[in-house]
Amino acid sequence: MLNQHEIMQTIQMIDQQHLDIRTITMGISLLDCADPDPKAACQKIYDKITRRAEHLVATGEAIEREFDGLGYGAFKPAVGEAVVETLRPIREEATRILGDKAYLESVYRAGAQKASYVAEKTLCRALIKGWRT
Repeated sequence: MLNQHEIMQTIQMIDQQHLDIRTITMGISLLDCADPDPKAACQKIYDKITRRAEHLVATGEAIEREFDGLGYGAFKPAVGEAVVETLRPIREEATRILGDKAYLESVYRAGAQKASYVAEKTLCRALIKGWRT
């Protein structure tokens, strides 16, 4: 899952470094392409995009042939079905986890213990610095 820092970093890359938005919509992370040598970084980016998108044009053309003349009414349900199938493993895992009450309780307990530990450390530091209740 993306965090706020990654989103802001992406916006900065688009705005200041003129990153092509298509790499984002294709879901390709370019973080591992960073290199102090600009030419090497460009080559890494090019290699990664072309490797990950090598079938993009052929796939687009196949979709165009399949839905040619059918209109959006036929395309929309097909996209919905593809999304459902893509997300099926995530939904199944979430359902499995939500059904495992013992596991969820162990996660809750571990989180509560960690929160308690952090809160206690914070309170101790505040008391040491002279903060009073």
